[in-house]
Amino acid sequence: MESLILEIREAVKKLFEEDKVDLVIGFEEGSLPLKATPCFIRSAEDADRLTWNSMCENNLAVYVPGKKERVGVIAKGCDSRSLVGHIQEMQIKRENLVVIGVPCSGMVDRKKLKDHFGDKEILSVEEGPDEILFKGDGFEESLKRIDLLNDSCTACMHRNPVIHDILIGQEVQEQEGVDEFEVIKGFEAKSSDERWAYFSKQSEKCIR
Repeated sequence: MESLILEIREAVKKLFEEDKVDLVIGFEEGSLPLKATPCFIRSAEDADRLTWNSMCENNLAVYVPGKKERVGVIAKGCDSRSLVGHIQEMQIKRENLVVIGVPCSGMVDRKKLKDHFGDKEILSVEEGPDEILFKGDGFEESLKRIDLLNDSCTACMHRNPVIHDILIGQEVQEQEGVDEFEVIKGFEAKSSDERWAYFSKQSEKCIR
């Protein structure tokens, strides 16, 4: 991950130095070890704020529509597909957009971490290619990355950006034989009562 972070920072610095962008939308470290937050970079000096890890779950394409300035966006495969939609819908001009593509092997689902660790406070995270090491007060545990991914990531068939002007790192192998409708089929197999129970549970979060 460190090499990817350095490559992202250098690419963004170069874009500003060559006067190719006015703004770059990326990620910076959040206030918690398990959170990366969107950030808006407007100078080469600020590029060192940028980071990249398996917690960069937000789709940064949502910040692009309506922008009149020249915008660089750090984009995963899913982000890049959203950017294509924005271009087709004329929400941004292609010539005003620089896509900094980053191949993605999936983002961690923090709900799965909560289910596993409960009330234990995670203080630091170290990522490996296949496992992630979590450290806290009085504990240290490695978990398999594949077991922690968002469900949407396990079914993703576009891990590499579909468009990019700059590619960070190496492309990853796309998943084959994935049934992207597996979750839908599972839902369709439920009874009417089970479906109602599901939607009732989801609506409990609503505050209106």
